[in-house]
Amino acid sequence: MLSTQSKTILKMRKPKEPKAQTAAYSAVIVEKLSANFRACAPLARSLYNSLQTARQDAPDLPALVSQIEAAMLRGFSTREILRLVDRVGAALARAQRADFRARLKDSLGLDLLTLEPSLEAPLRAFAAENATLVKKLPSTLASEISSLTFEAVKLGTGYPELASKLAERLGISQNKARLLARDQASKLYSDLERLRLKKIGVARYTWRTAGDQRVRESHEKRDGKIFSWAQPPSDGHPGQAPLCRCYADPVFDA
Repeated sequence: MLSTQSKTILKMRKPKEPKAQTAAYSAVIVEKLSANFRACAPLARSLYNSLQTARQDAPDLPALVSQIEAAMLRGFSTREILRLVDRVGAALARAQRADFRARLKDSLGLDLLTLEPSLEAPLRAFAAENATLVKKLPSTLASEISSLTFEAVKLGTGYPELASKLAERLGISQNKARLLARDQASKLYSDLERLRLKKIGVARYTWRTAGDQRVRESHEKRDGKIFSWAQPPSDGHPGQAPLCRCYADPVFDA
C-alpha cells in the first residue's frame, strides 16, 4: 500500500461485471455435466445390480466403472475443453475492451486504445488453468457415482435412495461449475483491466470493494486505500483472490 491520499483529476466508472460471458461459460459446462450424467444413469443401475448379484471382484465390475468414467468424460477431452475456454477468453477480452474503451472516453474524452497491450500471456494462462479445473468436474463426479454405488450396496441402500444421492452430487458439481466460471471470468477480467491501465500509464489505483456483507474483512480494510501495481497486497490485486468482487479504481495523477 502507498497512501490514502492522492491528487486525482479524473474518475472512471466501475467496470461492468462480465455476467453474460460468465453465464454462457457456466451453462456449457453445466449442460455437458447434465447430459453425461443422464448417460451414466443406466450404467450406475447396471453396476448396482451387478454388485448385488456378484462378488465385488467380479470381472464385469471394473468394466462398468470404466464405462461410467468414459461416459462422464465425453465431451471433456483436453482439446474440447481448450476450444471452449479459448472462446470464453476471447469473448471476455472483447467485452472488457469495449467496456474499458467506453469508460476511458467518458473520463478523458479520448480513445487511447491504440495503446493496446499484448493479451497473449493472460489468455494462455486462463486457458491452461481452466482446462485443468474444468476437467476435474466430470472426473470427480464419475468417481463419486461409482463409489456411492459400491457404498449403497454395502449398506443395503435401495436404488431409489441411491439415485437421489447421485442427483445431489450432480447438483453439487453444477454449482461448482458456476462458481468456477464466475471466479475465473472475474480473474481474467481484472487481469485485462490491469494490463490496459498500465499500458496507458496508470501506475496506482484505489482499492474498491463491492460494499456489502460478503466482502472479506481483509479487503474491507483496504477499501479506499491506494496501491501500486508494482507492490500487490499479499493475496493479489483486486479480483485476483478467489471469488473476489473488488476492483481497481485508477488513480490519474496530476
